[in-house]
Amino acid sequence: AQQYLQVYADLPHSTDELANVRARVATLHKVLPMLTRAADLMKAGQATAPAGANALAIYRDVLKLDPDNRLADSGLATIERGYLDHALAEVARDDFSGADGTLALASTIRPGSTALLETRARIDGIRRQRAESVLAQARSALDSGNADLAEQLAKQAQSTSPDLVGLDQFNLRLRNARLYASLSPGPVIHDSFL
Repeated sequence: AQQYLQVYADLPHSTDELANVRARVATLHKVLPMLTRAADLMKAGQATAPAGANALAIYRDVLKLDPDNRLADSGLATIERGYLDHALAEVARDDFSGADGTLALASTIRPGSTALLETRARIDGIRRQRAESVLAQARSALDSGNADLAEQLAKQAQSTSPDLVGLDQFNLRLRNARLYASLSPGPVIHDSFL
């Protein structure tokens, strides 16, 4: 690049254009050793730790010097992917609060990235599906007359997905089951003993 830059300086050109290319080459001289160091840290397993001497910090420094650097962005994407995979593993173990914490950490690496948004949507879908499954189990327990188990399962469904659709209706059914033995208000009861 420097050789071509010297040849270009001898040709007719605009002054601003030459200054821009020289600045770009100077920036590359600064960031290439930093990118090499970051890659070595990634291989050594020091993506985010120790503080200040990790690949994440170096990639961020590179982007301060060269905001359009694709290698630095790719490195950040690799670090982010590790967090997103860890969040999905936590969801597989039904640790949704841990997954939320891991997603919060991932969102600081590349805020608003497509991978982050897709993973968040995927986790929300899994969360909703699991909560609906647990609520269905709670309905079955209530239908079989086990109100205590039904209440326990409903609380589990609510802790999994607080805005679960149908939870309020289920809680009303559970309340009626406890108060009125699953009868809704209005039916006439005949007592054969009388």
